[in-house]
Amino acid sequence: MSEPASGQVRTKRVRTLKRAAATGRFVASPRLDVDANHAVRNAVNAIVEGREQRELADRKIRRAIFALHDAGWSQRDIAQQAGISQPEVSRRLRRRKLQSDGLEPRDVILQRATGQITTEQMLNRLGALPLTANAPGRSGDYDGAATTTGTAKQLVSAFHEGLLTEEEYEHLRAQRRGH
Repeated sequence: MSEPASGQVRTKRVRTLKRAAATGRFVASPRLDVDANHAVRNAVNAIVEGREQRELADRKIRRAIFALHDAGWSQRDIAQQAGISQPEVSRRLRRRKLQSDGLEPRDVILQRATGQITTEQMLNRLGALPLTANAPGRSGDYDGAATTTGTAKQLVSAFHEGLLTEEEYEHLRAQRRGH
């Protein structure tokens, strides 16, 4: 691995471990020796990174389901392509009005968390996204699984989860006040 690449991996691991510690996902046991703690930290690191990657992939699949539906595909064909059941496609399409079709703050934050973009790119993209202060209204299709999307609330949630540092969060708040 080249020096810059290994530095990026090391920085990403440090950031992931800081997030895990900040959110309480990782609690070291005093009974474990140093090597065991290292192994546990690596395992926690792998789980946290995997969860972030899975969430980002789920968001991409959601947008693709909407696009295929808009293109006239049947729910059965979409289900087969996405590797999920037809009833699950139906549920996702019913919840569509509660979700944004476009890029959301959470997507950008997860792209940085998974190493796809830099912190600077994340801050620039988040600064350019239009954010609303209110969640979309609830409808009869709301089943508790859909979450507030496309709102400034995603920034607060990301901060509380440790995906944004306090400095990054305050930078974004100051940037928003300047608009």
